[in-house]
Amino acid sequence: MTAPRLRRPSDLAREGPAGGRPERLAWPEGFAEDAADRQALFALTCLASVTARRLLELAVRHRTARGCLTAVRRGEGSSDADRALASAIEPVDVAGA
Repeated sequence: MTAPRLRRPSDLAREGPAGGRPERLAWPEGFAEDAADRQALFALTCLASVTARRLLELAVRHRTARGCLTAVRRGEGSSDADRALASAIEPVDVAGA
């Protein structure tokens, strides 16, 4: 089995969506309002390639922490290694650690 390819956050930015980076970024209202979203946010903080800027960009598109975690698990905005890690971890376990 081949190890997932590691990429820097700058590599991910270059490979980002065709529309480019949003001009004005702000956290969506209710981004981590409930327990499930807060647990997803804990899981997202474990991912090295999901920088604060990258998470904010994901949040603008996906509106909630759970939506961002789902997007990362599909391979959006993260390295292959972090996609695999995000798919393997359970947010409730990370939040309880």
